[in-house]
Amino acid sequence: MKPNHTLPVAVLLVMAALALLTPALAPDPHSQDLMASLRAPDAMHWLGTDHLGRDNLARLGEGLRTSLGLALASALLAVALGSALGLLAAARGGWTDRLLSALADGVAAIPGLLW
Repeated sequence: MKPNHTLPVAVLLVMAALALLTPALAPDPHSQDLMASLRAPDAMHWLGTDHLGRDNLARLGEGLRTSLGLALASALLAVALGSALGLLAAARGGWTDRLLSALADGVAAIPGLLW
């Protein structure tokens, strides 16, 4: 049976759209309005406000932008570093290839949670 990837892709697209559109849809995530603290969702604050009166949607969008940006940067760094070291190992061969292969095996042996 072929796996269905439409739901995870749809969730990721919704998150990316929220991260990109939040600055246009929500107020400044850092502006405080103590008179509007802990308000329920309404037309102005779609997800309500926190204890300092900051808009929860704006804060969520800012957090999404940061998280998705860091995830993309780390994935691109891993691809660039892995490709460069793989090309170096293939081009040089010999002890360089063995050393880089042993380093890659050592990195793969450490659980991802520890990284």
